[in-house]
Amino acid sequence: MFITQVGYCHLQIGYPEDASGHFKSLLNKGCAGSDDYNGLFCAYYDMGLLDDAIEVAKEGIRKFPKDEGLKEFLKIIEDEIDNPDDDDKKPPIKEILIISALIKKLCNKRAFRPKK
Repeated sequence: MFITQVGYCHLQIGYPEDASGHFKSLLNKGCAGSDDYNGLFCAYYDMGLLDDAIEVAKEGIRKFPKDEGLKEFLKIIEDEIDNPDDDDKKPPIKEILIISALIKKLCNKRAFRPKK
């Protein structure tokens, strides 16, 4: 649990590379929970590694099929990826910004926050 929280702390302060290392260490040891998959997804997303983020979300859903957060992350990012057949089409900037804000909000929701 401590490593998970350190990973989320790194996400919150803007170090997704460090955060991904913490989450990956838990996955590699086989002791990761759904929050660790969510955290690694957010870290990959923040680094712009959309394909890796999708793979992590899919793996997390396979291991934790009732985790709605992972399912929502996966749907959002799959919708965001450009269709390779639409090379001439400009990306919908407004929609991408809205989706990015939603993902950030969901990532922050998952983060540990001490109660006041």
